[in-house]
Amino acid sequence: MVRIIGGIVAGAAAAVAVIMLIETVGHLAFALPDDLALRDPESVGQPVQVMPVAAKLIVVFAWFSGALAGGYVAKRICGRWWAAWLIAALVAVAGIVNVMMIPHPVWMQIAAVIAPLVGGLLAGHLIPARTERINARS
Repeated sequence: MVRIIGGIVAGAAAAVAVIMLIETVGHLAFALPDDLALRDPESVGQPVQVMPVAAKLIVVFAWFSGALAGGYVAKRICGRWWAAWLIAALVAVAGIVNVMMIPHPVWMQIAAVIAPLVGGLLAGHLIPARTERINARS
């Protein structure tokens, strides 16, 4: 049980770290306006609507990569097939909350769910089933 909880916590931490890293690089490449009021979702939503498609794709890539990395770590540690899906679901929920708070284009709203689920699917397939069975016995 400790291994399962530890795997989920480590996977979630890995997902957050990867998402933050990629989005930080995105902010360096595509800087937000200096006069942006971060406490006002509508104010933050305006730059999201006009920012380049490349900047939006970086955000979607961060959601995908966070679920991939976090799901891999969680499944590797706890050895359960569903661990990658749990992390992917958590990233998808965070993406949904993000697009509900800050206006995003429709395609990004869809990607907030699809990208993490694809990342979780790939994470689940990166570790062979044999390794999963061995880890499950420990």
